Amino acid sequence: MATIPVEQVEARLSGVRCPICKNNAFLVDRRTVQTDGECKGVCSTCRYSFPVHTDMEFYLRTQPDVPYRL
Repeated sequence: MATIPVEQVEARLSGVRCPICKNNAFLVDRRTVQTDGECKGVCSTCRYSFPVHTDMEFYLRTQPDVPYRL
């Protein structure tokens, strides 16, 4: 699995809106970055947190019915 830099993940997250405050400014909590490519994303306005999966091949195998847009 190729590791995607945190800065690239944050740049891609700017293309979606927060479901709570409708802002599009997100940060990746660097303390939660795992070796399997999973981490936590946080809205910088309302602090809403959500999981971020960077290994999409594994994610689609384990959760094929969940669509993604990035």
